[in-house]
Order: sequence, then C-alpha cells, then structure tokens
Amino acid sequence: MKALEQSDPNLVQLMFAPMLSHLSAQDRKALPPIVASGFVCNKGDVFDALKNGAVAVSTSDSELWNLDPER
Repeated sequence: MKALEQSDPNLVQLMFAPMLSHLSAQDRKALPPIVASGFVCNKGDVFDALKNGAVAVSTSDSELWNLDPER
C-alpha cells in the first residue's frame, strides 16, 4: 500500500484475480481502480472479478475478450 501511495497510479493490476474477493471494502476503496488478471479462465471468473470491484479484467483467453458483462 505504501508503494501505491507514493506512486499515485491511475490503475492497479491485481494478480491474481481471485484475490480480489479477499480484499476488504475499505482496502478496495483506498486503491485506485483495479484491473483483475491472472487465473481468469472462464466467464464466472470475469463476472466474479467485476462483482468484487474490478473495473476491467485482463485474460489471455481470447474467447473471453468480447464477453458482454451485461448478459
């Protein structure tokens, strides 16, 4: 957290995405917007990351690149 405070980034990439659900609401509010990545293997992983506060999800699985989170 200290490194984040000193660098004041616009976004933070959180690896591994499943860790997002383990952050407290207070910690998520203290962080800049989060891009979740790592271990994003299916639609459920994408939806879980977004549900847990990620503004975006990064994955190498091209089948998930155009996933519509509204569906």
